[in-house]
Amino acid sequence: GANGVRNIDGKLRLQLYYPPPRTKSHSNVVEVYDWWAKCPRNRYPSTLYVTVRGVKLPDHVAPSFRSMIAVQQEQSSTTLCELQREGSKKSCESLPEEKKELSKWTRLPGQACRIPN
Repeated sequence: GANGVRNIDGKLRLQLYYPPPRTKSHSNVVEVYDWWAKCPRNRYPSTLYVTVRGVKLPDHVAPSFRSMIAVQQEQSSTTLCELQREGSKKSCESLPEEKKELSKWTRLPGQACRIPN
């Protein structure tokens, strides 16, 4: 965190904000970062509580064309723009519906089950 303390293995409160009505998107910047930096933040009347857990990284990960984890080295010479163009072509084609893995929501023993308002 900003204060030098790691925010893992504890309950954290996230403030939610309304998205801005319309913004110009830049191809090399993630849209939400632009919102945060350039648009006014209007609070959504609700919060989200999350618990972030640390993950033990493997000792050695072999390089691959596309990394599967943050510490894995990439060997591809494909640029971000090429990948985005390829992704937009695929989204236009009709693909068979893939099975999506459902999220598994859990709570700690004795933790209240509260539905966000």
